[in-house]
Amino acid sequence: MNTGRLHILLVEDHPGDVRLIELLLGEGTPGNYRLDRTSTLAATTARLEGSRFDAILLDLQLPDSGGLETFQAVNALVFETPVIILSGISDEEVSLEAVRQGAQDYLVKGTFDGNLAHRAIRYAIERHRLQSALRRMALLNQQQLGRADRRMYRQKLQQQGIPLPDDREGVGPVSQAQEAP
Repeated sequence: MNTGRLHILLVEDHPGDVRLIELLLGEGTPGNYRLDRTSTLAATTARLEGSRFDAILLDLQLPDSGGLETFQAVNALVFETPVIILSGISDEEVSLEAVRQGAQDYLVKGTFDGNLAHRAIRYAIERHRLQSALRRMALLNQQQLGRADRRMYRQKLQQQGIPLPDDREGVGPVSQAQEAP
């Protein structure tokens, strides 16, 4: 795991919440983060085009997007970057659905301190790295196995709780990442 300075994109439109996150990330770990900020989905999309981040802290309610659609739009752009949702709403159903869709964590604003924020970011990066490696291994194995063997292999991975793309959908962003020069 990277133990150096992390490049984080904070997607938040409320100046008070931005300042709070800046303060929390400075608690006990000053200088460990390079924090960039956007405040709309449109600005985030533009910012992500030419940049690489170690993690994204994402508010779901932005001036031009709201709810899980905000996460879905950002996650589609940064499949290889972990996204941690920061929300002012403590909703168990929404948080579980966000995690099912690929969010690495769902933190409710005002309920965590700097240490928890720091751990959530570090753990999200490591978890996402491991999940990406598993997807790549599964893809390679899938390409090497025959159809019958592939079904058996998929069943074993699913029994172990490893999420895999549906055959009808192809391999999605994993194959796109491999095709890029």
